[in-house]
Amino acid sequence: ISGLALQTSSTLYCADVFNDPRADLEASVAAGVRSMICVPLRNGNSAVAVLKVASSLPDAFTGDDVSILTGVAEFLSSTLTLARALTDTKTPSPDQETGPQRSRDLARFMANVSQPGLADDIDTERRIRSLIAERDFSMVFQPVVSLRTGELVGAEALARFHPGPYRSPDVWFSEAAGVGLGVELELAVAARALRLLPKLPPHIRLGVNFGPEAVADPRLAELISTSDPQRITLELTEHDCVANYDKLRSIIMELRETGVQLALDDVGTGFSNLAHIVNFAPDVIKLDMELVRGIDVDPVRRSLARAMASLANETGAEVVGEGIEREEERRVLLDLDIGLGQGYLLGKPGPAAALGLRPAPAPATNGRRIRSERGTGDPSV
Repeated sequence: ISGLALQTSSTLYCADVFNDPRADLEASVAAGVRSMICVPLRNGNSAVAVLKVASSLPDAFTGDDVSILTGVAEFLSSTLTLARALTDTKTPSPDQETGPQRSRDLARFMANVSQPGLADDIDTERRIRSLIAERDFSMVFQPVVSLRTGELVGAEALARFHPGPYRSPDVWFSEAAGVGLGVELELAVAARALRLLPKLPPHIRLGVNFGPEAVADPRLAELISTSDPQRITLELTEHDCVANYDKLRSIIMELRETGVQLALDDVGTGFSNLAHIVNFAPDVIKLDMELVRGIDVDPVRRSLARAMASLANETGAEVVGEGIEREEERRVLLDLDIGLGQGYLLGKPGPAAALGLRPAPAPATNGRRIRSERGTGDPSV
C-alpha cells in the first residue's frame, strides 16, 4: 500500500489487511500490522516518500486521523519544496561541492522549520567552540589611573576577537552565553589575560571580568591559584543576576582570602548593584560609563555618583569612574572625591608593553589616597 501511495501520489487507507487485496498480507502479518494510513510526501508535483502510520488493530483510524495526517504531509511537502527551491537558487563557487552544500542548506532549513532559530544556534555554537579551541582572540589592557596625577595604578583586561565579520566583545560573550558556552569563553579569556600578568608593571593589579556563573565554577579558583592572586582584581559584572547569594559570597570570600580583590563593574545602571554592594562589600566600585558620561552637565548623574562615593568612603572601598572622555568629566569626579578613573581621555586599551611606558604611582600629598598608600602595599585596582 505504501508503494501504491507513492506510485499514485494519493493518500490510501487500509482498514484491515485481511480484507484489503492491496495489502501484502504476509509482510503485514510479519510486521504485526492490521490497519494503516499511507500519505505521499511531494517535492513539487512528484511524490518522493511516504508518511505512514500503522496499528496492530483493525479499523484503528478514523476519517479525522486521515485528515490530520494528510495535513501534516502537506506541510512537510511544502517545506521540502521550498527548501529545494531555495537551495537550487544558490550558485556554488567553482570549488564548492554542489551536492553536500545543498544537503547542508536543506538540513539548516529543516532545522529551522522544526525549531525556529535552531540552525543559527548550531552555527553559533560551532563558531564559539572553534574560537575557544583555537584561542582565536587577543588581549588588550586599559589603564586605570589617578585622576589627580595621571599615574598608572591598575589595568583592566579586555578581549579582542579575531574571526570575522566583526562583532563587539559584548556580542561574542552574549552569543556564547546563549548557547551555553558563556563560562567556557570567560575562563578561556581569563586564562590568556593571567598568562600576560607577568608582563605588566609589577606594582599594579589586573582586573578581569567574570559573571556570577563563572565565579562559581571551580576552575576559576584553580586558574587564579596558578597565577598571582595578590595582583588580581575579580570584576563581577552587573548584567548577570545572582541566583544564590550565600553560595557566591562564600566562594568570593575564599578567593579574597588568597589576596584577590573584588570589584563591582558597571555600577549605577541597575538595581542589582545595590544588592551586590550589600552582599559582597567590594573593595572597588566601578561607576558605569553611562553614569560618568555628561556628569558635568547632569545633576542627576552627579547626585548618583556622589552617593556612591559616600557609600564607598563609609565602607573603605575605592571608586573608579569608567568611560571618561572629557576633561570636564574628570574634574567633576575629582570634586566628588573620586580619585581613580579609566577612559579614552586617560588611556586607550593597548598591548601589555604599553602599560610599562606609563609612570608608577607616587605618594599623594593631599586629598584622598589610593589603597596602596594606606599601608597595604597594593593598589586598589
